[in-house]
Amino acid sequence: MTAGTAFDQYLRYNDPVKGATAQWNGNISEQEYTSTHTGNRWFTYSYDKLNRLKTDAYSNANELGEELTYDQVGNITKLIRGGTGNGTLNYAYTGNRLMSVSGFKTGSYGYDYHDINHQ
Repeated sequence: MTAGTAFDQYLRYNDPVKGATAQWNGNISEQEYTSTHTGNRWFTYSYDKLNRLKTDAYSNANELGEELTYDQVGNITKLIRGGTGNGTLNYAYTGNRLMSVSGFKTGSYGYDYHDINHQ
């Protein structure tokens, strides 16, 4: 970071330096940033065989980190958060329509869906 710069960010794809697996398909393998507030921090990312985000790990494992699980059609079914935001969110669908989110510290959330004709 140079004098007067408040924030620098680097996205790495096929040249990771923090231990992630190189990605040759457009997926981001690592994100590194430096700010005057936090200093140098980074995320590393991993993907499943269908190129869906599987995990992200933060440079300070006590603060962040996530693991995602998907159903057969690609909907997120579970999000596990580590660190200070720890907890598990479960997602329920009817077809491909998200119907509710439950878990974590807030309980459950559901909603009614209305199309453009309010039906």
